[in-house]
Amino acid sequence: MKQSQPIFRVFGDGQPSLKTQGLVQSRKFSAEVGFRDLDIAAFTQAYFSDFYRRSGLLDFESEIIKNPYKKPDINKMLHLGKNTPFSMPETEGILQGFNEVRKPDIARNDAYLRSDEPWRGVGTGLGNSRITKKEMLENHVKAVLSSQFLWDAVLFKMMKGLANDHFGLMITNVVRNVRRRNKYDAVSFSPEVSVNYLGKFNNKALMQYCKGFMDPRGTQTALFEGGIPENGKFDVSFEGLPAILSKMPESCYLEAILSKDDFVKGKIWTLVQYWPVEITAFSKPKIDEKSIIFKTGRAIGTVKAATKGVNPDLSIFSGKLDGLAQTNRRSIDETIEFNSTNKEYLFAASFFQLEQMREMPVAAFSNCGAMLLHSDANENEASSHLNGFIRELGVPVIIIKDEKKYRSIRRHAEGRLFHCADEFKNEGWISTDVPSDMAQIDSKQNKPFFLKRLFHF
Repeated sequence: MKQSQPIFRVFGDGQPSLKTQGLVQSRKFSAEVGFRDLDIAAFTQAYFSDFYRRSGLLDFESEIIKNPYKKPDINKMLHLGKNTPFSMPETEGILQGFNEVRKPDIARNDAYLRSDEPWRGVGTGLGNSRITKKEMLENHVKAVLSSQFLWDAVLFKMMKGLANDHFGLMITNVVRNVRRRNKYDAVSFSPEVSVNYLGKFNNKALMQYCKGFMDPRGTQTALFEGGIPENGKFDVSFEGLPAILSKMPESCYLEAILSKDDFVKGKIWTLVQYWPVEITAFSKPKIDEKSIIFKTGRAIGTVKAATKGVNPDLSIFSGKLDGLAQTNRRSIDETIEFNSTNKEYLFAASFFQLEQMREMPVAAFSNCGAMLLHSDANENEASSHLNGFIRELGVPVIIIKDEKKYRSIRRHAEGRLFHCADEFKNEGWISTDVPSDMAQIDSKQNKPFFLKRLFHF
């Protein structure tokens, strides 16, 4: 039994934001290659514009834009969003969208709320999402919408030239089937496997997977030859996914989940996020090999940059994923101050787990030209959404395990350095020899990949 025509409904003036646009664009081929599509009720930015104004959230955002390096009062922001009621027309539209995409004939009578960001539809982890039931619908919608006024999200929008753009909202059906017990011995339902995928590039691809819904830390990430995964490399089965990926018409970023289907016999992959990307290749520049001071098999992004100067060093070995802010507040404040007055420098930091990078405020590194990260974690450890947030900064990221080598960067704190990251070759390096074509320090011109197109309906 084939999937019936998937629902797509738009509420509000204008077009949906880019996460929705990517999924709708993928419907031109998704069913043909073997993906199942989500039902989508999309709410445009304009739909909530009056709510943002009434709540005072726009004024709160303006204060961050005026003082981007001053930590805002997040409790105030949460209060503004939570305690402002929706208008009657807003409430009616939200309820209508919820009722259209949920499956009322299934016992799990809920839907999935997702922020619809104004930047392209690749995973960054900067938005928010909630599985919700009808009785919690309005509160959860407010929580998802309010996430765009968090300090990091506002600064990221500023970096992308989108300071005046705001989230839309997606409401989709929930896809899951496996009963699991969490650490509190409570039963929940989730998909068997979820994946983040980026490829193909030079017949290679990157993939991160976890059991269940997308885990912020992921489980494992790997670089594949041929652009499709081999089941033998993992402790999970990617049933049917290699065949699907081999039919994809273009290189892309995607997220998909595997589950048993309520209406189709057997298991099926559902496409939950998609965006076509073109990854910019570059040849290794001619430099003196003796000038290379760091070389590693771990890098994020396919990008090069020149820098001058290094930020105050940050060492985080608390062993706790939530220990960063408490144990290194002074160091973080010093780093934010440095970042506020410097540009195109090398940002250096040491983490117990790479995922702790996501706890670092964007205000601490928004002006850097490259990153050198030290982590003791397993080389296959992944950050959220296949390291998407770090990659989207558009700077080369070099990761090393050797602490002694990492510390030696201080010897080059005042000099100019050249950085090259190529995650599809599994290599990254830093050199004191800066090529002539990088004489003008401007790393922002070297993006890891760019939009192929914007979609219009």
